[in-house]
Amino acid sequence: MAVHAGAHHDTDVTCGELSAWVARCTSVATRLVRESYLAGWPDTADASAWWAQIAWAVFLAAAGAGTPSQAPAGGS
Repeated sequence: MAVHAGAHHDTDVTCGELSAWVARCTSVATRLVRESYLAGWPDTADASAWWAQIAWAVFLAAAGAGTPSQAPAGGS
């Protein structure tokens, strides 16, 4: 999972970082990607306060893969 902070017009950057991590650290990625917009324009007009979680169901490739030091920025 990765966390995108800020306006939603550039969530593709966070998705790209997550995708690179998935390619590097997993053996199989499903097509199950979920974006959860937890704060956005209905909550506040301040785009800097918006945030979303982007999650992808995967299977780890090997022991040690997917440790927080290898996860995308804001991911876990």
